[in-house]
Amino acid sequence: MEAKYASTASMMEKTPTMGHVFLDRRQEPRFELPGRFRCISPMDFGGRVIDLSLNGALLETDAAPPCQMDDAVELLLELDDSRPFAARARVAHVHERRIGIEFSEIEQPAFELLSELVENLKRAPTLAKLSAE
Repeated sequence: MEAKYASTASMMEKTPTMGHVFLDRRQEPRFELPGRFRCISPMDFGGRVIDLSLNGALLETDAAPPCQMDDAVELLLELDDSRPFAARARVAHVHERRIGIEFSEIEQPAFELLSELVENLKRAPTLAKLSAE
């Protein structure tokens, strides 16, 4: 069975609004929401969370990030008004100040918190709108 994916270039041209859902080749939808992150290992840097799914996130730093594709990192994520949680991730890509990560390990309580947050965003049609493009 061959997977077919639509181009995402037109979806990324506009800055999304809070709760915007990105549809692309990922297995889970991504949601924009307010959040911050802090990389705690192997290097120390931080920034904001641009979007998030159950599988990963897109992060943005103020300067060029000190990590590279395939680096393993440990992060603290502060999402919405929920309490911060730790996650281990693999750096999927780095482009200018943006870092795409894929979660590799999240403790069960943190994963439950993340799952609940994503489910709430899926259910809130005013916050999570499907891309019409």
